Amino acid sequence: MITSITSKAITEGQARQYTRLVEDAARCGADLALEKVSMDQEGMQRLLGRGGDLKSAVVAEIVAATHRLGGKATPVRRAREVMKENFLGFDDVARYYGATFTKESRRALGLVPFPEATLKECRHTHLLVVGYPMTILGIQARALGSVFDPGSRWDDWRGAAAEMVDLRWYLIRKTGVHGGRTFVEQVALLGAQECVPRACEVVYAWALYCLAKGKRLWGQEHYVRCADFAQEVRTSNDSTSSCVMVGGPGAHLELSASFVSTCLDCIGVAAARKSE
Repeated sequence: MITSITSKAITEGQARQYTRLVEDAARCGADLALEKVSMDQEGMQRLLGRGGDLKSAVVAEIVAATHRLGGKATPVRRAREVMKENFLGFDDVARYYGATFTKESRRALGLVPFPEATLKECRHTHLLVVGYPMTILGIQARALGSVFDPGSRWDDWRGAAAEMVDLRWYLIRKTGVHGGRTFVEQVALLGAQECVPRACEVVYAWALYCLAKGKRLWGQEHYVRCADFAQEVRTSNDSTSSCVMVGGPGAHLELSASFVSTCLDCIGVAAARKSE
């Protein structure tokens, strides 16, 4: 069985039928383009020379159409209306992180992979943010002083700091949940449609919100555990793993770590909704 973007699994027969449908649509599209588009041999050669660009554009259109017609997706404009202040889109990322989205990227991300009902449920508790390939060090360079302490050395966090944010939509909680428990207990309490995001994804969303809205989502000694694990910390009696945490007691966003067995009210777990 093949898992689809819905809550059920599609059959192998449905998958084959879908593939044949897309192949037939591609052939029809090619025939129609050759009939309708005026092009000489030189123009065709230019097109063939940019075959990769054409393929990327076609793939993006297929994915977007599949989402729109069969998936549980929401148009970006409607998602912005639902999420209001908690929406961070292309313009925010371009303005505050200096990112440049290609036309193909914007087209591929033209639908948010969450149904409108989910967005309405999360509109006060989550941030809907479009991701762009950046590391924590790249984000820090863009927001040094306003979000991060100029004296901090995040390059010491080699693993977490080198992780790259994905080019996709994220629905990330604005605060941590399930404080006062071990990491394993916190993860067990998350819903079936929730997961623990990486530190780079939390930093990306929280820092962008601070830059765009002028509001901090951390402070008062509150931290959230992320999916990244810091180096193994050994004591005289045992060996205990530690999670990378994001947060901080003051004006600047910090990276730190805690043992997975630590139970403190001020240490929650980061949470994000899975795409549907």
